[in-house]
Amino acid sequence: MSNKAKQVISPWRGLFGIPLVATVTFMALMLATAALNGLPVRDPDGFLGPSYVRLPLIVLLVMVADVVPRVVAQRPTVRTLLRTVGRVVRSRWTMPRVAAIAAGMASFYFA
Repeated sequence: MSNKAKQVISPWRGLFGIPLVATVTFMALMLATAALNGLPVRDPDGFLGPSYVRLPLIVLLVMVADVVPRVVAQRPTVRTLLRTVGRVVRSRWTMPRVAAIAAGMASFYFA
């Protein structure tokens, strides 16, 4: 048995490592190509509105689609509705989950 301590890799590094490297690489390639060819950087999917509007709406829609059925299944009263929504949001949308979603969305939109 080895006396060396096992190297512990941070879960954040595992979560963001490859998507972050891919995102940064493709962004650099995109910017270099645009600069060398004198082209503007633009969103080809802009017909649905700017991505800074679409992205939060997509995330909000996904959150609502996740939370509403779980709240309805618990059959809260009018008095306990907000408390139930808060409890479901806290249990389902933890910071590691939000970070994973943010990394995935960023790598999708920037790569």
